[in-house]
Amino acid sequence: MFSRVYIKRAKSVQRTELHLINIVPQLTDLISTQIEKIISFHDMLHHSGVLADVGDRSDIRLFPGFREAIETANEFCAHRLRILLSLSVDGFVPKRLSRREIWPLYLRLENVSRDEGNNFHNSLLAGILCTPVKPSDLMMETLFSRLESELSALRDTPMEVNINGAVWTLEVSLYRGIADMAAQKILYGMPTWNRNYGCSKCDLVGVVQGRQRIWLPAQDEIPSLRTPESFARDAEMTPAMRIMLPCAFSSDSLHICSEGVTRDRLRDMFNAASRFPGLRVDYHNTELLKTCLRKLSSHTYSNSLILSLEDLKTCKAAEIDEVILNIH
Repeated sequence: MFSRVYIKRAKSVQRTELHLINIVPQLTDLISTQIEKIISFHDMLHHSGVLADVGDRSDIRLFPGFREAIETANEFCAHRLRILLSLSVDGFVPKRLSRREIWPLYLRLENVSRDEGNNFHNSLLAGILCTPVKPSDLMMETLFSRLESELSALRDTPMEVNINGAVWTLEVSLYRGIADMAAQKILYGMPTWNRNYGCSKCDLVGVVQGRQRIWLPAQDEIPSLRTPESFARDAEMTPAMRIMLPCAFSSDSLHICSEGVTRDRLRDMFNAASRFPGLRVDYHNTELLKTCLRKLSSHTYSNSLILSLEDLKTCKAAEIDEVILNIH
């Protein structure tokens, strides 16, 4: 008890915690285990251009954007490599701790194969924010501050590694970002769906229809993607823009489909408060589906408790996919 306030129960004393972590030692350890594979793959990109032995066609290293982002062939011959990192930030509420949000700031090496990239050893933790309230601009600026200074230092003094007597100079830069729209809203103030130009991806104008604003291109209209200058015109200049612009955050199936369209359609199918009554499944078929789900055996990490329609509200994206897989 302090000043007649019980610490355990007092909301006013809940503090915001921010932990910043040096990424350079983590990155050094990671690159030391992957550098020879990176050099070999970049050599294949620059000199052969044909990757017939690569079975995974979804590997982002095969896309033109990756080839444009890495070093040129002349730079590679001069023993210069460009190391690309992706940035991921998102907030979540821990179970049984609903009054706090945790915002980890992750980095991932993109110069390695997809299987190795998805390994948790490939993740670099740059910082973590624990807060009982929605993060403010000052909180996010502080969260990104150390990363910004470290990236600046790496640009001024690049890393060097010795491979078989040859010294390679490594330039480290951010390649892309991963965050859902709610996180982008906190980082950049966009998307803002009550503005004419509220989309963070293109410059399509939102049209007001009743109490809604709809973004739907005309039949012959081809919306153009946003440029860095357009963000200065239509969005807030936030501290996160010093690190990366919103256009660098790609749209991924996890947030668009699993936590977006799929979750919305499941709600319309099985909840009483459906926005589209025509999609709602009747009581008889719903009970049959529940019976089938109870009898199914899950062959993934998901346990049988997740395969219940009552749990859809609290399911994560991967668990939503598991339910859909079994329903299908």
